[in-house]
Amino acid sequence: MHYHWYKPARSLFRQSDDALSLAQYCEQTVAMWKNYKVNTARSMMNLNASHDSPRFWTSMSNTNKYKFQAKNTDYAGYYTGLPSEDAFARGKALLLHQFTFIGSPHVWNGDEMGMWGSDDPDNRKPLWWPEMDMVEETNSPFASYTYKQKPQFDKGLHQYYKDLIALRKSNIVLSEGAIDFVAEYVSQGALAFIRNIEEDDVLILINPSAEKISVNLKETDRQRKIHFELGEHTLEGENINLQPFSGVVMTKD
Repeated sequence: MHYHWYKPARSLFRQSDDALSLAQYCEQTVAMWKNYKVNTARSMMNLNASHDSPRFWTSMSNTNKYKFQAKNTDYAGYYTGLPSEDAFARGKALLLHQFTFIGSPHVWNGDEMGMWGSDDPDNRKPLWWPEMDMVEETNSPFASYTYKQKPQFDKGLHQYYKDLIALRKSNIVLSEGAIDFVAEYVSQGALAFIRNIEEDDVLILINPSAEKISVNLKETDRQRKIHFELGEHTLEGENINLQPFSGVVMTKD
């Protein structure tokens, strides 16, 4: 259970109280993964939530340090309700990173349904199956805020998880390939890395920030096809413009 993958990734995408810059994230990630044997790296269980942590979407809704004051009995302001559009946008971009990165992506049962919840035991609520009519949920009595919201299965979010799984299965390099960050693109604000097996490779570009970025593509990369996309992007000559928390997966054919 590779919590050490998620901690820096969350710090980058959530920009939490222990926020990392893109350069710091890449540096820490390279330093961490180079200590693993190849087969170990491929099988590491990259998770963003578990029975022992806040649910992913609640984690993306708060800026506390990971698992620090992550429930209302520890901090009254820790938000446990329906995540904001900003939290969903950040989380979807992080998921694209997770499902294209080296290691084995892990999903805590229910996150794919859109469930929210703070640290244990709030992360163990009954699953929001689509055929279930859930009762309204209210805030914790220890919270400094109030809400009343009706939990329900998030069909669109569930489809996004299915799309990511299909993406990972679409090319063996995403599960078994080597990985290299592309420093030239990282310096321009993109979380950019290549997965490859010999001559076959896939380029991933993700904007992990709340600001639009423009990346000047190398000539060889301008010929690539966009195989998967998240959010909005535009191609202008030699540049690809990525809106906040958007991303593309580019293949040679």
